[in-house]
Amino acid sequence: MVRRGGPGCLSKSDAAYGSDRTAASESTTSKAPPDEGRSAFGPGGNESPETLDEGGRREDRRPEAEDRSELCSRAEGPLARSAEPEIPRYPRVQRLGAFEVPPDTVYGAETGSFPSVEQEAHPIRHPNPYVRTLPLRRMDFSEPSEATQIRKALDDFIEREVEPLEREHPEFLGEDYQRHIVDDDHYQVPEYRDVVETIRRKSVEAGFYGMDMPEEVGGGGVDLLTTAIVTEHLADRPPGFHSAIMGGAGGPTPILLACTEDQREEYLDPLMDGEITTCFALTEPDHGSDPHYMDATAEKDGDEWVINGEKYWITNGPYADFAMTFARTSGEKGDYGGITCFLVDSEQYEVEKVHRTMGLTPGGQAQLRFDDVRVGEDEVLGEVDDGFGTAMSWIGGGRIKIAANAVGTAQHLLDMAVEYARDRETFGKPIGHRQGVSFQIADLATEIEQVRWLYRYAAWKIQNDERARKEESMAKLRGAELANHAADVAMQVYGGAGFMKDTPIEREYRSARVLRIFEGTDEIQRRTIARELI
Repeated sequence: MVRRGGPGCLSKSDAAYGSDRTAASESTTSKAPPDEGRSAFGPGGNESPETLDEGGRREDRRPEAEDRSELCSRAEGPLARSAEPEIPRYPRVQRLGAFEVPPDTVYGAETGSFPSVEQEAHPIRHPNPYVRTLPLRRMDFSEPSEATQIRKALDDFIEREVEPLEREHPEFLGEDYQRHIVDDDHYQVPEYRDVVETIRRKSVEAGFYGMDMPEEVGGGGVDLLTTAIVTEHLADRPPGFHSAIMGGAGGPTPILLACTEDQREEYLDPLMDGEITTCFALTEPDHGSDPHYMDATAEKDGDEWVINGEKYWITNGPYADFAMTFARTSGEKGDYGGITCFLVDSEQYEVEKVHRTMGLTPGGQAQLRFDDVRVGEDEVLGEVDDGFGTAMSWIGGGRIKIAANAVGTAQHLLDMAVEYARDRETFGKPIGHRQGVSFQIADLATEIEQVRWLYRYAAWKIQNDERARKEESMAKLRGAELANHAADVAMQVYGGAGFMKDTPIEREYRSARVLRIFEGTDEIQRRTIARELI
């Protein structure tokens, strides 16, 4: 703040700003002369310059700018000061919903004329009066118009294409969905696979499938922030077939942008068309959070690479047409370099086991075995020994999408809890009127808003080519915790009813727990955040 010579002594810019308010108030208030033996600001000059007139209204008793200068010049001792350098008057801008500043605005006297008072609503002054120019970037908190349009189009698509399939196959969504989706060997049954593939083909036709991929490879070119907002919107509904619209783990992924022209024709183009699916084979039985210590190896034999190893908990592993497989090609365990990604057709590896998981759609994860699998040089994705860097280059976007998905799920659970709290009565009144319930709902709503803006800020930083490792991990960490807390609160509000399979709460309760594990555990996120800070 500006140091002033004494109470009431303002700089010229302050006087200019204060005179606007003083002039505006002169028509409705009268100025009473200061009492004998008192300064214009009360005893000792410490009282508020605003007092009450005889009618009880507030009266501004500040002296005019000229009088203030005279007071400053008469001040003695510690109140005295030399002439203060002129401080530029900073422009004012209107508040239009969110705080907005035109991106080309430059503050300072050198910029020329400023908006008139009649056009202004909010004064802006830099805290350091000696800073004469301050370019600001616009930060817009409104939802991108493209996201709004896509959300509406998705709602129409779900109503027209997805909901009829859900009504046709209630056995895949009901209380015993797990028994109907998979067979005795825990593979998803053909009828369920047909539903998923039908939605995938229709999604490709509608332009939703792979919409976050660049246009030059057949995608929609939708940015990360918009994609995350759409992901949140899709999650804000009961469990259903809509999860197949965007492709999920078996659909297009930015890592495949490293494809050569031949690889693109064989793998990426059919993937974008929804004709085939893939899987990301990085995690191993003994290496989840530390994949750079992987045991899988690929050794060069002539013009071929020979891959040996096991991959664990691979989503869409049982049904993928090819796997993006990571193996060490040089260096020592623990080295980030020396890992290469290979495109391996499903006929070349074995699905050793289909995992049975808690909460997730059954039959979706598997353990894959690679025994002397031979691939050519043309099956290397990107550069040899640089596969780990290629994989990590897009993981931040994946974490942001997980946070967005968690926000959507939590919002749906919150809405359920609010509705139930309004209708459910105990002891003669709705339970929502009791603090034990309403405070839980209030806290949950607050947490949802926090994580919502956290993941959007992280996406905004990435789109502006700024480093966002810390924010990505923060969003993923808090998003995973939010989904678990939301399921717990919803179940507590519902009581025994929430514990039953009649509502989706118990399923969401089981499904949420995995968010704290995959795409980096809570502990890994905290480690990343700490490293960025320290």
